[in-house]
Amino acid sequence: MNFLSIIVNKSIILYPTANYEELCSFSFINKQDNKKLQMHQLMKESLQKTQEMNNPNSIIRNHQAIKEYYSRKLENIDVKEITQEHEIALKEAFYHAKESLKAEDLFNWFITASDPFFKAAYWQLITPMDSRMLQIIEIDIGIENPSVAATLNNLAGLYNNMGEYEKAFPLCQRALEIKEKVLGPQHPDIATILNNLAELHRHMGEYEKALPLYLKGT
Repeated sequence: MNFLSIIVNKSIILYPTANYEELCSFSFINKQDNKKLQMHQLMKESLQKTQEMNNPNSIIRNHQAIKEYYSRKLENIDVKEITQEHEIALKEAFYHAKESLKAEDLFNWFITASDPFFKAAYWQLITPMDSRMLQIIEIDIGIENPSVAATLNNLAGLYNNMGEYEKAFPLCQRALEIKEKVLGPQHPDIATILNNLAELHRHMGEYEKALPLYLKGT
């Protein structure tokens, strides 16, 4: 089943979904150079309005179906063989995941989905999605939350890997503040963030600031 058939089968368009092949013969369905099928923009807009009027929940179901479609393309990725199609799949899956998942579920899904890209050093690809996810989590579950701290720490790690230490440092500091407040100063996660902060100081040539943090994190 391809992308368009998923949308048709999940949508309320007053057309028998069993007649999918006949539907694709209409003028509002175009075949692209890459042999993929695309629905005309006006038809898509009309379809969306029909869905909203008949059943608002159908929009969420569509987002869920599309997220699952692209997520399947991300399964069992070899980090040495990531293609542009995988990059597109991650972007599309993330867009529809944020429209259909609760904040905590989005966080857990993205950690798994983005891991191969992180390992393959696709940091510029992941960073905007992590930033958007941080905004969603802060709004939905509050700023003093372990998931917020984890996302801040992940973002700091991405900026660190890209050599953007000035951007990474305040994110790491904020992650530390949240972790200490929520989990307590003796929690094992605190040592990890302290070491991350020490590494940032070291990268910036601030060795006298790095050493106490290394010692505190041991």
